[in-house]
Amino acid sequence: MKRKKKKKNRYSQANNTVTEDAAKRFWPYLIMVVVFFVVVFLYLLTELRKKTIISSGLCISLCAVASIVIALCIYAKTQDVRSRFLKCIYYSYSLPLGMVACWLFLLINYMFADWNSAPRCREYKITFRHSYHISYRPHYAVRLHCYAEIEVEGDTKVLTFPENHGDIVEISDSVVLKQHRGAFGFDVFNDYYLK
Repeated sequence: MKRKKKKKNRYSQANNTVTEDAAKRFWPYLIMVVVFFVVVFLYLLTELRKKTIISSGLCISLCAVASIVIALCIYAKTQDVRSRFLKCIYYSYSLPLGMVACWLFLLINYMFADWNSAPRCREYKITFRHSYHISYRPHYAVRLHCYAEIEVEGDTKVLTFPENHGDIVEISDSVVLKQHRGAFGFDVFNDYYLK
């Protein structure tokens, strides 16, 4: 019985060194994959946050809690791994996976919102507006974009408008959001207009 245990240990050590060598060889690519997923899901999170009325602090704390829970699960699964290098690589995946969990939370909240009910129209003052254009000729101007910033429950929302709404953005005082109740209780909106 003792000999069998030694054989298993030798096999697991050999297997561990093979995976460690492979990880050391490919660690720049693994880090690039982690960075890629972080950037992609950071973009997706910001796009969903634009349509959801949720504070940035709560969104960051959701990501942090999900990342910590995933790191603890990874720690429980990697008890047999002796290499610290491999453990660091495994733990590095907890951040993008935490962002994926937060993104899924916001996506479910948005997708399964109560869209069939009548929207609650709420008016918010415009805190900052920006509408600029570049003139190429004296009588010809191209407007690049126009947007307005509003304060919604302590969080700044940036709302973009079509190019031909530049003059309306400059004279408007407020924006009306058509809000619906999300699946998890956070309000969402998909339509707004100037007032």
